Amino acid sequence: MEGFFGFSEFFRLLRIVKNYKPDAIQTWMYHSDLIGGLVGKLLKVPVIWNIRQSNLNPKYNKKTTIWIVKICAKFSKVLPKKIICCSYASKDVHSKLGYDENKMVVIPNGFDLNVFLPDRRGGEKVRRELGLNDKTIVIGFAARFDPQKDHKNFFEAAKILHKVYPNVRFLLCGDGISWDNKKLREWIEKSGIKKATHLLGRRDDMKNIYNSIDIFCCSSSYGEGFPNVIGEAMACEVPCVVTNVGDSAIIVKDTGFVVPPKNPEALGGAIIKMIEVGEEKRREMGKRARDRIKENYSIKKIINNYEQLYKKICVE
Repeated sequence: MEGFFGFSEFFRLLRIVKNYKPDAIQTWMYHSDLIGGLVGKLLKVPVIWNIRQSNLNPKYNKKTTIWIVKICAKFSKVLPKKIICCSYASKDVHSKLGYDENKMVVIPNGFDLNVFLPDRRGGEKVRRELGLNDKTIVIGFAARFDPQKDHKNFFEAAKILHKVYPNVRFLLCGDGISWDNKKLREWIEKSGIKKATHLLGRRDDMKNIYNSIDIFCCSSSYGEGFPNVIGEAMACEVPCVVTNVGDSAIIVKDTGFVVPPKNPEALGGAIIKMIEVGEEKRREMGKRARDRIKENYSIKKIINNYEQLYKKICVE
């Protein structure tokens, strides 16, 4: 629905929804919110919008997207019954844009604690793959190559860290995270940490990746709503150092360290601090991190939140 959506497609969707006779319509993404809202209004079916984004800077978003967002803001008072935001950052940004704040509710992402959990063997498997022993301190960063993830900031912080702890290793994965990426390679070489860096590209064994690292880092500079990678790492009992973007600070709370975005000195300093608290303290912080995910962001808890909202809307 993010591409061209003409009148014929709209009426086809209208017929499909009418035949299904749903009790409610849940939409995701701005274009779908608008189209689904119109369909629901015509068929008198309650609609729930879902917002995932916390940055709408024209510099980083298409003009058509900004245009649709403004239309959605105008129609938010009449089209949806509720507007679910995945983060408080998303709620704040969109309420300022004119979205009906009275309809907005925050339901964060949830994590399957049976999938993301401490697994020493899985971590050892990755370390053997990379030729790393158990004593090597490994800093992890999982994110696609994208300006908002600010890999440049990470490598500038890594340069600072490397001067203090030259034996530390850096493990990165995600789409576009390979030595074929010229820009990424330039940043690494400029930082002088090429021999200490492992670029793994896209991985499907993220539980093992998290369990292979000692500290997880998220250096995003903008645009985050609710970064899943932080919650996944915490569920695996890995302490985190994150930038204060989106709901990152809320997720981590007192189980890790939070620094300003676009500040490599602060990021590098926080990672150094995390190293210097020692293995025992990091292990304790990791356990508290998993407890925080279990208490606030377990998939069961989030599913229940959605179910309760759906029931309430369908009986109104």
